[in-house]
Amino acid sequence: MKRIKLLTIFLVIAIVGQYVEAQGDYLQTKIIPPSPTAAALGAYGDIPIGYYTGTPNISIPLFEINTGSYSLPISLSYNASSVRVAEDASWVGLGWSLNAGGVITRSIRGLDDLNSYKGYYYLPALPLNDVENYYGGNWNHIIDFERYATDLSYRQYVETNLESFDPTDSNFFMEVNLGLVDAEPDIYYYNFAGYTGSFVMGKLADGSPIIMPEKNNLKFEYIPVGSVSLGKWKVTAPDGTIFYFNTTELTEGYVSHTDLPESDLKGLTKFQNTYNDLSVSSWYLDKIEPVKGSGIEFNYASNSKSLGLVNRQQTRYDRIPTSDNDPALLNYFDLSRQVIYHQNLSSIEFENGKITFLTGTRNDIQGLWSTNLPQKLESIQVYNKKNQLLKAFELGHDYFNSVATNGINTYASLRLKLNSVTEYGKSGYPFYKSDPYIFTYYNPNGLPTKYSRKVDSWGYYNPGIPDVYIENETYPTQLPAVNTSGRSFVGVDRKADETGKYSRSGMLETITYPTKGSTKFIYEPNRRAISPPDSYTVNNTIGYAFSDDQGEKQLTDPFTLSSTTTVKFHLYTLATYGSPIPETQILGYIKNSSNQILGSFTTSSPDATLSLASGSYYVEVDLGNLNDGDYDVQLYAYTESTEYRDYEIVGGNRIKEIKNYDTDGQEVAYKKFIYTENGYESGAATGFGGGFTKQHETRGVYFHEDDPFTSGQQFPSFWGDYLYVPYSTTSELYLVRKSNPIYTLGLGGQSGSIGYKNVYVLEGGDGSGGLTKYSYYSSSISSPINPFYFYIPGLPIYRDPIIGKLKSVEFLNSDRQFLKREEYVYQEVESERDIVKGLKIFSDRGSYPGLHLHQDYESIKFYDNVSKWYVLGSKIVTEDLGGDNIVTVQNYDYENPDHFQLTKTGILDSKGDNIESKTIYPSDIPDKFSLQGGTLTDLEFGAVQDLISQNRIVPIQTESYKNSVLLSRQRTLYKDWGSGLVLPKEVQTSKGTGTLKTQVVFHKYDGYGNLQEISKVNGPHTVYIWGYNGQYPIAKIENVASYGSISSSLIDAVVTASNSDYSESSENSLRTALENLRNSLPDAMVTTYTYDPLVGVTSICDSKGVKSSYAYDNFNRLRFVKDETNKLLQENRYHYKN
Repeated sequence: MKRIKLLTIFLVIAIVGQYVEAQGDYLQTKIIPPSPTAAALGAYGDIPIGYYTGTPNISIPLFEINTGSYSLPISLSYNASSVRVAEDASWVGLGWSLNAGGVITRSIRGLDDLNSYKGYYYLPALPLNDVENYYGGNWNHIIDFERYATDLSYRQYVETNLESFDPTDSNFFMEVNLGLVDAEPDIYYYNFAGYTGSFVMGKLADGSPIIMPEKNNLKFEYIPVGSVSLGKWKVTAPDGTIFYFNTTELTEGYVSHTDLPESDLKGLTKFQNTYNDLSVSSWYLDKIEPVKGSGIEFNYASNSKSLGLVNRQQTRYDRIPTSDNDPALLNYFDLSRQVIYHQNLSSIEFENGKITFLTGTRNDIQGLWSTNLPQKLESIQVYNKKNQLLKAFELGHDYFNSVATNGINTYASLRLKLNSVTEYGKSGYPFYKSDPYIFTYYNPNGLPTKYSRKVDSWGYYNPGIPDVYIENETYPTQLPAVNTSGRSFVGVDRKADETGKYSRSGMLETITYPTKGSTKFIYEPNRRAISPPDSYTVNNTIGYAFSDDQGEKQLTDPFTLSSTTTVKFHLYTLATYGSPIPETQILGYIKNSSNQILGSFTTSSPDATLSLASGSYYVEVDLGNLNDGDYDVQLYAYTESTEYRDYEIVGGNRIKEIKNYDTDGQEVAYKKFIYTENGYESGAATGFGGGFTKQHETRGVYFHEDDPFTSGQQFPSFWGDYLYVPYSTTSELYLVRKSNPIYTLGLGGQSGSIGYKNVYVLEGGDGSGGLTKYSYYSSSISSPINPFYFYIPGLPIYRDPIIGKLKSVEFLNSDRQFLKREEYVYQEVESERDIVKGLKIFSDRGSYPGLHLHQDYESIKFYDNVSKWYVLGSKIVTEDLGGDNIVTVQNYDYENPDHFQLTKTGILDSKGDNIESKTIYPSDIPDKFSLQGGTLTDLEFGAVQDLISQNRIVPIQTESYKNSVLLSRQRTLYKDWGSGLVLPKEVQTSKGTGTLKTQVVFHKYDGYGNLQEISKVNGPHTVYIWGYNGQYPIAKIENVASYGSISSSLIDAVVTASNSDYSESSENSLRTALENLRNSLPDAMVTTYTYDPLVGVTSICDSKGVKSSYAYDNFNRLRFVKDETNKLLQENRYHYKN
């Protein structure tokens, strides 16, 4: 038996000061660039995986903008989560995205939030509601709002007789119901600089609170500009970097209420405009403003307008009656599409260069006019400040379905396909180029049209879905088939493609790299667990006798039983012509082989269940006693069996295998992914989620005729919570079906996303290289806010942010023996839960004059958009060390929700000593007296306040303790150096309870925030001179009295020369100026640097005067390193296959 040892650690991350790691070890490696090394060919096959979703994270790096203190990588990324039927390709290609700038988009719920007259953001607070009932409200009465607005007598009755009725509230509810005002906050989605997420914005009157599913340190500010709906966003990151989103992309909505064929979905001729004004759908990133260094600006071209895809939805109400020929009360179609006013990124400009994005027209998206057509990205070009080309990338395209286009609507068939990315060098463009990245896709000519009706419930293609027609409808239905209350309603089972053959059409299959190596991606359909296993009944017909209204008949049908069996019987009748069938008329029999009647059936008693012994039997129908007419009579004999399933196939695909090949096509790496409980393919499925795809429900509804409401008629009375009008109102049960899910996405919801509780990664495909098991949280770890919430159709789905967080990682060897496990335990800080309310009114309107429909439950419902704060409460690490399991428990503390940072750590060592560390941030300092170790001056405390206002969450003070006894303290003091540059001025330290003493002094910064002068207390100074427009250090000067002791004219000369250095001759001028500077400082140690901006360092001359030079090839990769005598020290050659 293994022995288990327990080690408990109370851990809170101690963040060491940004500028000082230890006394005397300050900023050396932070400022001076390292010598160049050979460009890595890249671990091309090392594809990171989003294990929770089973999605590979595929990215092609292109370039990185570096302004000195801020870096912005430019890349292409691929979303390997399957292609939806109704999906247009981006301007890069289907599934691909350009990661260069950033965007805030939104999903409008109800009306436009930012409309100053009727939008949620600008309207007053919602009517009072029960804040304790998180997903409920207190207004549950059904009111005919349209009638309330037009009928004075009805209004007087309602205001007089309904309890707690507030006319102001009712007017608001009425306007919401009629679409005149907005009661739901829109959902915003952001993606920029590595930050992604969603939020809603509360009301202006409440201070414009930003509610995210899970709290973070981003600070969002909405700034109205001119027309308030065309405002802009300012977002501040935790390091103080500011992102401005000013460029808006607009959309204009159009609708149709007729189910149109695909040929009519081309253009707008069948659609009507729905709005009087445009809505902002996206805000694009215009500028990045880091705390230090120069900014980055983004420019856009609004040179195209296009038509978005048509969104189609059908809603149908079918009465659930006792007879089979009652018509649907309500059946309507909603088709919508948008005109999109595009903004395409045209250039990115920064201090030492720019990147341009060149576009061309595309054929897979319809433009609004014959000019200003939609664009595709064709080329990316990088220039230095002198407009000299450094490199370029060309994107090669064609189209999916290019060999089998749909002549009716070409735009519906084609999708832009990215075939290749080719890099071009700085010399001889466009002729000097590298081998390209080449992409292939599964079944590229087998995608459906974007309006195919063979789409599963998750939005993916399945040609196996049959064409089913509902009577009196022209086109195949997308409504679900439903059996309820003893009646079957015609519809279609939109199940997912179980083979994955069709749903993976268009997905990325291989990447061939410039090295000629390649990666192959193999997918399989998503599966989600059914727990407990789902039971369903299978009916097996064993006898069938009938006589239909067309003269076809089989009056008897025999069957034989081999053992005692429970048999069920059902009589179906319909009089299509002639007298109604009497309820007591016997129309069918069950008889044995001796002609003995065992049971009989009438329209009033159509069903029976009998236990029959082994033997021969037959069913019989008898119409002999009916009056003349046409009748349809059917008698079934059938058995039932119950079957179970513990999983189901859901839409989309997950990664199954990734194989990497070398330049000779030999397999060099192989990973396999298994999503089961036990890590074997035969194990139980662990998938969950996958979206709420339910498309139907049964509702009790009230409907009434619009008779005049006069004083001479009986007033309606209150029956429970519902307004009941005896003479004109009827309550019936209806089946309500929609072609799209009846649930909507809420804050934090993900469309159709499926997650996996367990994922096993097998190295070598068979686990010969070991296994790793990843486990994830699959449900809330706290009590649900309202367990009945999801059963209210129409309200948005709430998804707890704990879902999908890593729960544990377990490492096993090739024999599946345990090696190590890491467990992560999260806790919600419930006191920090924030809520923004929304309101939804459930009221479907009939399309027939004089009929109104109301839901038979609460017609008005409040719901919450919830923000939570989860913290990592502990991490438990268990390791097998020679037969002993060593357990380490690390506990984490968080003490201030103003910054969401870890503030305390503690480790209990083997000697029993408790070593603790504390970190204090600006928002932990309420006044200048609160810091232990000494009072701050007014200027120092003012700088702390400035850091808070700039959203800069940096450590101010760290403290170390042993058994609660203070060991040491370190404090970084800040100063406003002008122009809003709040940067360190001193680092102080102390031992024990001693007085803090200054160790390091920061004397000077330039206008970019670059450090120019630093020293230890009473020690010699080190000076840094920055050139190339403040981007690179060009001289490091040690052992000088001060920056001011150096000739300013010599400093200006080297700075000016560096700012003009874009050629070999100009670099020689810079070297001369640097040599003059060196010669003027005989007692100092001077190291100098020259650069090829945006490429790398070209020379380093150390403090002893020893020089090294660096040369680059046409692709800006390091080629040579030589000494001052031009002797070759290093040579790099980049060889590729062929």
